[in-house]
Amino acid sequence: MRISWKNWALGLATAATLINGALAAETKCFFDSQTGGAFMMGSGDKSRAINPQPAANDWYDVIYRGDLFYCPGGSGTIDCSHSWGKTQSTTYSWSWGLSTDLGGIKTIGKALGLVSLSAEYGVAKTYTTAFTETIRIKPGYYARPIQVVARRWTQGKYQGVWFRTDSTGVEYYISAWKKCQWYWWNDGYNWGKWTSNLEKYRYDTYDVKPSVSKLI
Repeated sequence: MRISWKNWALGLATAATLINGALAAETKCFFDSQTGGAFMMGSGDKSRAINPQPAANDWYDVIYRGDLFYCPGGSGTIDCSHSWGKTQSTTYSWSWGLSTDLGGIKTIGKALGLVSLSAEYGVAKTYTTAFTETIRIKPGYYARPIQVVARRWTQGKYQGVWFRTDSTGVEYYISAWKKCQWYWWNDGYNWGKWTSNLEKYRYDTYDVKPSVSKLI
């Protein structure tokens, strides 16, 4: 059980002064074991990914490649008719390859993510396609069904940090009173950098080429 000591007037006043009198500032007292004495801290629960800046071009993430079919060449062969006769469901992620550069700023709580940009972050998505129609393929060509997620490399910043004040307090934690340090939440402070490959759209098709090496 954690019970906060209520003699916090100095800490609250200091926090309010730091934000030019904004008395509604959120404040919190953290233990040194949580902060390591950091002057500012990001929060996996409160800091938001903002300002997404996508690259100019898409790249194509092939999330499914079906069985290969070859239409043999030879005299008298006009074309081949083929159906894969199956429905394919593939699981993939909206964001791929998230990396962060936090400039040495400590974070507290859960890991930083991109959920503020999309509710699809961290959620497994499913793409289902019925590859059941019959297609015609030229002699000497290879074909297979594919599912593709078009992505763009995107970068942005995080917003919101805890700033340390000069005031300390004590809180009762588990079985003893412990010293803690007051922090105040600056909701508009931009910091760090994130990069990821984000889904722009998706599609399914048949990849048909004259050689296996040219298939995507």
